[in-house]
Amino acid sequence: MRDQHEAVGHSVRAMYLYSAMADLAREQDDESLLAACRGLWEHLTTRRMYVTGGIGSSAVNEGFTRDFDLPDETAYAETCAAIGLMMWAQRMLRIDRHRRYGDVMELALYNGVLAGLSDDGTCFFYDNPLASRGGIERSAWFDVACCPPNLARLLTSLGSYAFATGDAELVVHVPLSGTVRVPVGDAVAVVAVDADVHGSGRVALRVVDAPDGELTLRVRVPAWSATTTLHLDGRPLDLDDGDLLREDGYATVTRRWQDGEELVLQLDTAPRRLRPDPRLVDHAGRVAIARGPMVHALEEADNGAMLHMLSLPADADLSARDADGTHVVTARGRRADVAGDGLYRSGPVTSEDAELVFVPYSSWANRGAGEMRVWTREG
Repeated sequence: MRDQHEAVGHSVRAMYLYSAMADLAREQDDESLLAACRGLWEHLTTRRMYVTGGIGSSAVNEGFTRDFDLPDETAYAETCAAIGLMMWAQRMLRIDRHRRYGDVMELALYNGVLAGLSDDGTCFFYDNPLASRGGIERSAWFDVACCPPNLARLLTSLGSYAFATGDAELVVHVPLSGTVRVPVGDAVAVVAVDADVHGSGRVALRVVDAPDGELTLRVRVPAWSATTTLHLDGRPLDLDDGDLLREDGYATVTRRWQDGEELVLQLDTAPRRLRPDPRLVDHAGRVAIARGPMVHALEEADNGAMLHMLSLPADADLSARDADGTHVVTARGRRADVAGDGLYRSGPVTSEDAELVFVPYSSWANRGAGEMRVWTREG
């Protein structure tokens, strides 16, 4: 294990192995094992992870192939592998709290994991491609039924991934709305979290029942937020202060709290473009759209068929809006004109205006088995 430097083999088994390695490193204070985990994390997330947090590019071995080999239509990206990535990230955060792990855990949750479940919770994806020419639907069950119960286990234990507590300390790794009880000596503090990272970007931590003594609140400031502000009961705090926003990427406030006081993190959820590493052959000249932690995709239900004929100009504005409870991103794009003589032509391909609608990747295939595409041609 200590000599492994690349993420290889079956993606789910690899995540379970790396999770065990992290547990052992923590329990036995094993620096060499921890160094191996850190190296494997760096290799996986910079060379073999999809933009959705999915991992495992091949159905042949249900796992990894080679660096920068991340095809879209044939992506395996098993739901259980994304769950395993969250498990590993959770364990790394216990040892080495840094937003690099929280960012990936959040990415995997909202994209690689939730895409595996239909909106009504009755059907599932085993594998999660990033492009489809149509005909793909979730299944009610599988002969090898690891993904449905694994999803159920994760979702019912999500609080242990989102939050961590110590004596007089609450750490918010993934902002989720709910109430957290924090041990403070022999007493308990109660903190209510109200999070909207998909829409307004507001994350509020309200101390409902303040402890008798100091309480530390730590909340991850995600790398995807271009501009972030922090307020304590309406008073702005300076995130440029190294004591407030630590090198680990967590905003930290320690004080004696009063009942009802509130710490508010305001994140930037403006839609943004994600451009691929030039070594990703399948994505050359393409762009992905994200808002907050959620990667978005074009779907036939909104944009018509032949999605590969659509393009997004580099200077096109991206707008966010709510559509029947779903946050979508829209832009003025172009659709290639099929008019012309013959299969090949010497003249330029013409195009016409088209409104592009990008929906959260996790919600695709809930309106029929139409086409889908995460990466869109830019230009």
